[in-house]
Amino acid sequence: MASAMQHTGMRKIRDLVPISGTALALWVWSNRDDVVEWAAFGVRSAQKLAAGETDDIKIEGRLRGSLLGDKRTRHAAGLSLKVHDGVAIFTGIVSPEVHDVALLLAHKTDGVRGVDDRLEEIRRRGPELGPA
Repeated sequence: MASAMQHTGMRKIRDLVPISGTALALWVWSNRDDVVEWAAFGVRSAQKLAAGETDDIKIEGRLRGSLLGDKRTRHAAGLSLKVHDGVAIFTGIVSPEVHDVALLLAHKTDGVRGVDDRLEEIRRRGPELGPA
């Protein structure tokens, strides 16, 4: 009986998500940084929800949505975000453009009371200077 219920459940999932398991695995692998970030957000959110704290979850969700909606920050490797007591905390190593856009979006996001900028910028290597 349990096997029949599992089979029915899998069929419903396949109806909702019309892609193969292999395609899904490839998508997860190619977007692994984003998947890990969102999973970490989910775990933090569950812990905060259990404690009755919802404000930071809402703020972080809005800010993550803004970051995902901007093509410059959508798949920015190295960009990490947490929200604590209304303060957006950015960490990681990113390009100067991603740095600027992330901070701008944070300041525009409803509920953000401050930004803790711990980001480091990737520096372009200048031309090698040889002996003169």
